[in-house]
Amino acid sequence: MKFIKPKRIPEANIQAEFYHRCRGLGLRLCLEYKYEHCRFDAVMLDNKDNIYAIIEFKSRIKPIIGDYNTKQIKKYQQYGIPIIVCLDYFSIDKAIGKCIELLNMSKF
Repeated sequence: MKFIKPKRIPEANIQAEFYHRCRGLGLRLCLEYKYEHCRFDAVMLDNKDNIYAIIEFKSRIKPIIGDYNTKQIKKYQQYGIPIIVCLDYFSIDKAIGKCIELLNMSKF
């Protein structure tokens, strides 16, 4: 069977690459975390098992300009935890940088 390249990168591939890079940097995270009536793609954990960021993965053909404000994101905002949206391989480094920044801020 010949592989037919999809039009966009599957979200699972973006999630896997994000996980791999985070683990390589010693960052703690949990994929597919369920809490109350939500299923977060990933949550970032500090050393005391506190969630300091929610990561949402989306695969897009065209970049999204402006705020990424969906019903799902609005639902997640009720927890008062920063939400980082990762749209493709190119946004992984920026998302990880934001996670490190938030982790450093949460230590104080």
